[in-house]
Amino acid sequence: MTTEPDYIHYRAEPQTARTSPEALAAMLKQSGFPVALRAVADGQVELTSNDVRLTLTVESGFVERIDGTSTFVNDARADRLFELLEVMGWVPEDGD
Repeated sequence: MTTEPDYIHYRAEPQTARTSPEALAAMLKQSGFPVALRAVADGQVELTSNDVRLTLTVESGFVERIDGTSTFVNDARADRLFELLEVMGWVPEDGD
């Protein structure tokens, strides 16, 4: 397994359920992911789960964008988390 970080970027679409950072963390916990939240800046919350660190951009109390890194590329746990975000309606963006 490589140790190069894997960068991800997701945006909300009209079909994406509007959710607070706390509700997103609760959904991930219910799906079996260990999750920790902490505020890092005005309008940004960091969510960590295993080797994945996500920065949630929050507007009016709801997550609007998700940017992050996974410590390991092709990590099955990280891939499952990313797939879950897509099932929730988050759309991956191309580019870094």
